[in-house]
Order: sequence, then structure tokens, then C-alpha cells
Amino acid sequence: MLLMLEELSMTNNISYLYFRSFDLHRIFLRFIRLFRSILLLFSAGLLAGIPMQAVAQSRGCKDPTPASNINEMFDAIFACWQPPEDAEGLVVTLRFILHRDGQVRNKVVVVGVSPQEDSPRRKAFIDSAIEAVRRAEPVPFTEEFGSRIAGRPIEPRFLGSPRRASTNNL
Repeated sequence: MLLMLEELSMTNNISYLYFRSFDLHRIFLRFIRLFRSILLLFSAGLLAGIPMQAVAQSRGCKDPTPASNINEMFDAIFACWQPPEDAEGLVVTLRFILHRDGQVRNKVVVVGVSPQEDSPRRKAFIDSAIEAVRRAEPVPFTEEFGSRIAGRPIEPRFLGSPRRASTNNL
């Protein structure tokens, strides 16, 4: 049992119980260590190439500004993505390797698709994600970032979201 109760004494038919505080302290310390380990593994996973997701970007397609970090590189790719109209609920993860000059080495591979359906909608979604990578190349890098990213597998995740109607407040 994790929490230990001990009876101190019996006086006037009243039992006095106390928690063995050193056991609680030890349990608390184990919990903190476990939490820190999980947080460290999660952080390391993000840096090691767990797929990044398509989010709103601050640059245009073929922007010549060199990417100096992974977020800017993904922004450059996602800026060239034109998802099909009916993309809600679809997710595709691609894997590819870039050369130091920003060109894709070999081919772009689909490593994950959700949901598992065989439909023209899914095929159009996958094709749009692959086309975004092709349109973005060569992805411009700073020299330092290019030397770090070249030859490493990259796995962007493209998420289909519902189209929002534009609102004009005129």
C-alpha cells in the first residue's frame, strides 16, 4: 500500500493515526522525477523530428527569405499548400530528405494517412500535400541551418480543416 497509516496509541478509546510522512515525501519525489522524465522525452521527441503540423504561416510561397530554423522551413512548405475544398478531417504525414541546396532528395513518401478510406477526396488531399513540397523547393536555407538539416528525414503533417467563410464587415 502506498500510504502507510500507523496507530500511535489508544487513549480514552480514541485511536490516533498518522501518515508516515517520509513515505509520502518519497512518493512525491518519484512522481516529480517521472514527470520530469516524461517532459524531457517529449521535448527531445519534438527536436528529433516528430512530425510538425501545418499551421498558419507568415510567409508566401516561394518567399526567398532563407529559413534559419525548423519552424521557418515548415512555414515555407506550408505556404505553398493549397488543400482541396473538402479536406475536413483528413491528415497526411509525408517524409522526405532535403539537400543542402533545398532540393528534395529522391522522392516524397506518404508515411501516414487518416482516416483509412479509399476515396478521391483522400487522394486529392495527399496529392495537394505532395504538390506543396514540390512547389516549395528549393527551400531556401541559411548556410548554418542547411548544414544541420541536410540529409535528415523531415516529416511534416498536413491537417485538413473546415473552410471558414470570409466575413466582410462593410
